[in-house]
Parts: sequence; C-alpha cells; structure tokens
Amino acid sequence: MQNKLIIFDIDGTLTNTNHVDSVCFEKAIQDTLSITSIDTNWHNYKYSTDSGILTEIFQSKLNRDPTSHEIKIIRNKFVTYLKAAFEQNNLLCVPIDGSQNILENISSFGWNVGIATGGWEKSAVLKLMTTQIKYQDIPLAHSDDHFEREKIISIAISRAQHFYKKMSYEKIIYVGDRSWDRKAAKNLGIDFIGVGIDLIAENKDYFHIRDYTNNQLENYLIEAS
Repeated sequence: MQNKLIIFDIDGTLTNTNHVDSVCFEKAIQDTLSITSIDTNWHNYKYSTDSGILTEIFQSKLNRDPTSHEIKIIRNKFVTYLKAAFEQNNLLCVPIDGSQNILENISSFGWNVGIATGGWEKSAVLKLMTTQIKYQDIPLAHSDDHFEREKIISIAISRAQHFYKKMSYEKIIYVGDRSWDRKAAKNLGIDFIGVGIDLIAENKDYFHIRDYTNNQLENYLIEAS
C-alpha cells in the first residue's frame, strides 16, 4: 500500500482563476475600506494568502490589524463578486486542462490527495464547484485556517493523516503554480511540482508540467512510487 501524499493548490494549479481572483479581491477591499490604491503585485507581500495579504494592507493603510467582522465583510463581498463574474462570463473560471479528473486518477493508483490553498474556504469551494472538480472527499485547508501558506499546507497534511488514517507519510509533494508555492514546499522540506507557464522560465530543480494532459503527472508519480 502506498504511503504517499500529494497536495494541490487551487488558483492557477487546478483552476484558471488567477486574474479574476485578483480583480475581485482588490474590489472587495477597496469598496469596504474606501481606499483608492492597493499594490496588486501580490509577490510583494510577506504572506501569499488572502488572510495574510489583507492583514498587511490594513497595517499599511490603517496602521492596525483587521477585525474578524471586517474580514468577514470583505470575504463575503469577494465571494459575491467572484460568483457574479463567473455567472457573467463562464470563461473566467475554467479548469486547468485535465484537472477535472486528475485528483481521481492519482487516487486510483494509491496516492493520498489533499488540497491546500491560500484562498478562503468559500472562494475555494466556489471555484472547485464551478469547474466541476470533485473535491468533496478530499481533505482541504485554506486561508481561514491560517495566514501563512506553510501552516496551511501543514494543516492539510494533518487533515490528510486523519482522513486517510496514516500516522505519517514517507513522501509528500506540493503542486503549485507560483514561486511562493515552491518556497513554501522548500521551507517545509517536502517535494514540489510546478504547473503552468509562470514557472517555466525559472532555473528549476523540480518536475514541471504545463497542465494535466498526456498523463505526464500520473507517469511521474508512478515512477516515484
């Protein structure tokens, strides 16, 4: 029996939603705080998660942390804007090629599967449901759990251990599309797989795929078994 775990990010990794996510996130913050300028180069922030970025914006603009009520208001507005955008244009939320079946395919040959996203739970579930990616029987960790991506991944690992009844894993892989995903995996001492074009130009020491077609990921994991 396999004793290996693979954990997926969502935006840019399972769903093609990075742009609309950024636009709606910025709008929700601006509409709530009545501020005109936000740095939307998310790589400039210390924490690459919705909770972390929001806290940094509050600290830089208002010199304080957000209250739980303020976070709830912005989170709900964000999800409302996302849902409206998806309904207006269904091309704003589509699966990465091959991602609709990838979780089931990997599970079928013995790997445990989890999801760890820097987004909030409500927005994560909305994207997975809209793209018809079957997530319901997969352990999920998100930005409601913590503001640090490493902590979110660690929570996903713990939930996977509980869900799959494993004391530990001999191998863990995190799959993501951004440099901060790679950094988080490195900090945790786990393996990393890159997805999409944003990571292609990097000098990489990890396996990389454009999408989930052609069984590239499945073949790689079979060889790693």
